[in-house]
Amino acid sequence: MRSRQRFWGIPGSSLVITVILSLVIGLLCAAFVLGSYLLLLQRTVSNVEDALSRDMESSIDLVLEDDLPAGASERKAIDLFGTGNDSAYIREEIWGVYGVATVKIALSGHTKDRSFFTGALLPDTLDGCLFLSEHQRPLTLVGHTLLTGKAYLPKAGVKPGYIDQRGYAYTTLVNGDMERSGSALPVVDEELLRKYVALQARDTTRKTGDPVPVELMQSFSDTVRLLKEHGMLEMSGVRLSGHVLVASDSLIVVDADTRLDNIVLTAPVIRFKAGFAGRVQAFGCDSVVAESGCRFVYPSILAVVKKAGSVYQTRLVLADSCVLEGMVLAFCDSTDQDMEYTEVGNGARIRGVLYTNGYLVLHGSVEGATLADNFLYKDQSVILENFLVDVQLNRAALPVSFAAPVLFKGRKRNRVVQWVN
Repeated sequence: MRSRQRFWGIPGSSLVITVILSLVIGLLCAAFVLGSYLLLLQRTVSNVEDALSRDMESSIDLVLEDDLPAGASERKAIDLFGTGNDSAYIREEIWGVYGVATVKIALSGHTKDRSFFTGALLPDTLDGCLFLSEHQRPLTLVGHTLLTGKAYLPKAGVKPGYIDQRGYAYTTLVNGDMERSGSALPVVDEELLRKYVALQARDTTRKTGDPVPVELMQSFSDTVRLLKEHGMLEMSGVRLSGHVLVASDSLIVVDADTRLDNIVLTAPVIRFKAGFAGRVQAFGCDSVVAESGCRFVYPSILAVVKKAGSVYQTRLVLADSCVLEGMVLAFCDSTDQDMEYTEVGNGARIRGVLYTNGYLVLHGSVEGATLADNFLYKDQSVILENFLVDVQLNRAALPVSFAAPVLFKGRKRNRVVQWVN
């Protein structure tokens, strides 16, 4: 019987399994290499990000320790640690009554930038709830008036009083220390304030103004966008944000449906219609009026800066139920005979600083510092000087870390007020 020849070999299924295993092992090795690479890349990116953040913090500290530029914006490049690898590019300028800086960090081909407002802690001369200039008249308190914090008062001091047979509601006149005031309010930076008044002058070389667009967002890392109008400018349904300055040689009217964020306005007369809400710095030289129910978000300022030599009494009005976080300022020369007139309506609230060279009619409340030459109380039948009726001035309600405008001497500019685009 013929014997069968036997063949030995590898089954086909085993070859397929071997190929599959090889592919799986190859994929696992590739995944391991890729994972290692991604982990290394992640660590590298994380290290770079940490270094950029460190350089950014160092640069911000340098900005806060530095002096503000006196004139135009300043630009500088800094080798942070003297190695040539960590470079910071800083641009600083004054925006309204705050500083604004843009810091750009460059490291190994990577960059990071931030823009921010800077403010100042209030100086020691503004550590009280009230500074009333010395004009040889006492301050008289009536009704539910509360003074909480140190009070700088005239030599004649403070006393309770009566209006229409209504007396003072409390036993303590000042909930804090009392010290003598001076004949003039603490000095502010007049040159800075008048910078914006100068922009109101009519440019005779231009026949038309720059129309205000319906919507505009200008980054603070870019140059300022100046929109200058001849004659009355009514802003209705407009949305402006950032590094934008709007100037008029006549009048600016801001309707309630306008949205402004960190904009600077300057005109002889500025009026905010009832119900407006936004973040704005407004500088007038004749009058600034905020109608009832307006809200100005921190850091905002309403300021009237009287022109030198003007014989008219200027007006600053914060009407009933308005809220402002920042500063209200009415400024004129201390020798001016026609001093400023400032009025804060019923239910209005200021969180920050209220400063007026002249006469202050105050019906609202201030969480912070109030500085005035004279108070006036008015009703339908009487006008009384240096009377406060149902007014609350509370210095303790303002945080000690509050960053105010960079207007006062003796300030320390060591706070970031706001991060901006």
